[in-house]
Amino acid sequence: MKKVRINLTSSEKEKAMKFAEQVVDTTDYSDTDQTSRNKVKTDHYCSKLSEQAVYRHYKNLGESITEPDYTIYDKNNKSFACDLVLNNTKLAIKTQKKSDADRYGLSWVFNLSTRKDPMLKNPKQWIIFTECIDTDGSWDIVIYPPKQVKNIIFKEPFKENLKNKKRVVYAKDIYTE
Repeated sequence: MKKVRINLTSSEKEKAMKFAEQVVDTTDYSDTDQTSRNKVKTDHYCSKLSEQAVYRHYKNLGESITEPDYTIYDKNNKSFACDLVLNNTKLAIKTQKKSDADRYGLSWVFNLSTRKDPMLKNPKQWIIFTECIDTDGSWDIVIYPPKQVKNIIFKEPFKENLKNKKRVVYAKDIYTE
């Protein structure tokens, strides 16, 4: 698979935005010094757009895949289940906004703090990395080929305040194009 760019419909974008607006009140990212409500909402929006794009891409290929979960969980009952299931294989979806990629390089962040990403414990876990194009107003999603945790190189983040709290996967370390 090569990377593919997905243009979502206005109704898919509206559904993702409604989710982001509702879920922002149930999240607490203070353990990683993230207190900007707008950033948290935008991150959830991009994440849900990415799940929707991956779902639609594989569904259009005729694959068996679960739909994204739009349930709003109470802050004490968050689900840490996989994002999607493709042909009985659990998938985690990780996304980065293009505006952030332009600043830091295309990369994806994993938590090490109290909300440690459960996928990091399983070397066979499949992850699909995406980029959310927030810079041109399209909010398109670029989907990169899936990778297993055991084939990913994790590095320290560039930002000092994130060291010892997060690990980063840089696209240049895992993709050649």
